[in-house]
Amino acid sequence: LYLCGVAESGAGKDHARQVNKRILLESGLSQLQAEGIKSGSALINALVLQPSLLFQIDEYGRFIETANNQGKNPHAFEIISKLLGLYSSSGCMYESDRYADGDKGGKQIKEPHAILYGTTVPRSLYEGLSEESVTDGFLSRTLIFDVDGYNPMRRLVRTAQVPREIIEKTRWWGDFNPGGGNLNPDPKAHVAPVTEEAGSIANAFIELEHAEQKALSGSPLATLWTRTAQNADKLALLYAASKAPESPVVDAEAARWGYGLAEWLTRRMVTVIGDNVADNHFHAEMLKVKRHLKRAGGELERQQLVRKMKIQASELDKAISNMMEIGELHSTTIETSGRYKTVYRLIE
Repeated sequence: LYLCGVAESGAGKDHARQVNKRILLESGLSQLQAEGIKSGSALINALVLQPSLLFQIDEYGRFIETANNQGKNPHAFEIISKLLGLYSSSGCMYESDRYADGDKGGKQIKEPHAILYGTTVPRSLYEGLSEESVTDGFLSRTLIFDVDGYNPMRRLVRTAQVPREIIEKTRWWGDFNPGGGNLNPDPKAHVAPVTEEAGSIANAFIELEHAEQKALSGSPLATLWTRTAQNADKLALLYAASKAPESPVVDAEAARWGYGLAEWLTRRMVTVIGDNVADNHFHAEMLKVKRHLKRAGGELERQQLVRKMKIQASELDKAISNMMEIGELHSTTIETSGRYKTVYRLIE
């Protein structure tokens, strides 16, 4: 699973990563956690030694933006390429690239289980996106949890102990090895059965996924639906394994949870990313106007909008004129105390 937590500074993103570290440390499983990824080869080498790893990345938005520039950042670009392959190979065998030098490459990882948990502020993630970063397939594999502007008040709290139940469950999973351990020359994964009803839910969702892609045909946003069913399968399996670790079964309850969450996250992502990915500079200014209006509840005075946009009034006028022409914006002139002011309203 590749996950991303999106919230403004001070909302608790760092605390979430620290909790993950503490749980693994107190469970005696600190070797299952890694800080960041330096290169594609470092990622693969780490998984060869430990096929199940949690990679935690701060400033995730910058990481994605950097990785999309192959010319300037070939190492970061390579990381994304490897993560794409690992995601698709998580239920089978992953083999690294081979080189002319026989001693390099060709490393095999059975059922690689790379968990990616990144955190970022909204602007860093969304405003750095391009069409290429949407269509390359990485975002469609990522579950983005956005708190949507919620920023809780900071408060003083005492350091809490990790509940024993969580430690015990974590240790249980640390010891879980259906193939007989790393010394087994042919380790085998445990296969969870899928009920007929869960299978029906999955088939129905595939039809929905296809319909959503067709509805967005011609738009880069259609790509965001391509992996929703696969994400849902992983979530349903996670639900089943959490509910009954010793004998997990992907039943209707697990399927409804997995497919429901995956669908909600994709719909949310299509909306948010659609408001941020621009075709060109002019389109970017239009999207920026729309974002400011949405954050203000759909309405802003011209003077306020000019201040927030931080561009020349003439550029703003061009963006506003085009948005009014295509029916995205409405302008009203209001008289107050003998003075006139212009108010812009977003048309949804």
